[in-house]
Amino acid sequence: INFHAWQNSASCLFTDRSVPGAEALAGSFGNVFNIMEDDLKGCLHSRVLETGRPAALVETHGQCRIEPEAVARVRQGIWNTMVTMGMLEGPLELPRPMFAAGGEHLIRAPKAGLFIPLKALEQVTRAGELLGYLLDVETGDRTDIVSPVDGAIWLIARNGPKADVVLQGMQAYADQGDLIALIKEITPLRKVQ
Repeated sequence: INFHAWQNSASCLFTDRSVPGAEALAGSFGNVFNIMEDDLKGCLHSRVLETGRPAALVETHGQCRIEPEAVARVRQGIWNTMVTMGMLEGPLELPRPMFAAGGEHLIRAPKAGLFIPLKALEQVTRAGELLGYLLDVETGDRTDIVSPVDGAIWLIARNGPKADVVLQGMQAYADQGDLIALIKEITPLRKVQ
């Protein structure tokens, strides 16, 4: 398992389901999002996958800081993987639903304003559900932003203590056309028993 930390988007596990044992690894790690067709050639896990052995790359959210939730999730994921591979004995703890991530749907600001999110990273959403709203800073008018599809939130602009104003596209203020959310289509990932 190769670990990285990226921007304020959802944590994700990358592997290749065609390699024996890779799908079981993904199903036991416990990450919400799983990309099952690996195209990250050149990374350490890809080299292992090329030998026919199961491997994965786990990207955690929280670039430029360590988030306790992400550390706990990785710790549990390592435990689950070792149990699945027969290296340890014990129960698997899979605290939430896991998904194979599919197509992306970008949601851009229809006009300028302060984006107020009402959903969080990795939450499942349905088409038509309110994701948040844009507040016009001059008039106070509110423009609702709804999900165009069923899926889960991969990225959403935020404000408050978890906002990362260093990274472009993650600020809560949006100009017309700025990316404010990204929804991934999802299908349930089979859990390892």
